[in-house]
Amino acid sequence: MKLDLLKPVIVIPGRWNAAILSPEWLAPHFFNLDQDSIDGNIIEVYESGALTKNILFIDGIGIAASDARVEIFASAEDADHFGMVQSAAHRLLSALAHTPIGACGYNFSFSDLGDNEAFQDLLEVEDPLKGELVRTNSKVSSTYEYSNDVELNVQKDQRRQSLSLNFHRRIAPNEEAAEALAAFPLIDAFAFAKEVTAKYFGIESYRVSAFDVPNHRGVNDDKGEAQSAQAVESR
Repeated sequence: MKLDLLKPVIVIPGRWNAAILSPEWLAPHFFNLDQDSIDGNIIEVYESGALTKNILFIDGIGIAASDARVEIFASAEDADHFGMVQSAAHRLLSALAHTPIGACGYNFSFSDLGDNEAFQDLLEVEDPLKGELVRTNSKVSSTYEYSNDVELNVQKDQRRQSLSLNFHRRIAPNEEAAEALAAFPLIDAFAFAKEVTAKYFGIESYRVSAFDVPNHRGVNDDKGEAQSAQAVESR
């Protein structure tokens, strides 16, 4: 079983300007870096052979943007990294306070659950076409009220052998998005996610799948040349 940090832990949908939120803009405005020094810190993500996003990774924090959403990644699941990820999201929302934001989401995905009996039992739902056709996948989704303004969406996917927990924080039109985010600590959501997955899905230990990112701040610093980033797993 693994915690998949190749997926973003914070997603902020809104009407963003991806042309502004480029790695070249983020480097000087968020990380105090010369934009010419970050080539080795950009991860290119491909799906079906097509480039889908560029993630700028500095100090264990990754940021990628499209016109519809901003995604923020962590390179580890400890309190320090999650605190830095939440801080980056807060600074982004504070700097671009006039961007229309309707919600923010904290996402935790567990995969490789094929040997998890509790997970497999929860996928056993009635099949109305049993005996007629072969079912190739089963997805079970549920939504719960986590608090007055936060929903917890839980999805179990048989084909991917994955369990996803999404904490969806609604943000009112007149609400300060940065303050709404600050009032909902990422590390608290993760602690609850671990409690739930251990109690109801038997996930008491896991390894972490994350991007292997440079541990320096650009190709011009004194810690060495930039290295290409890639996915790795750690325990």
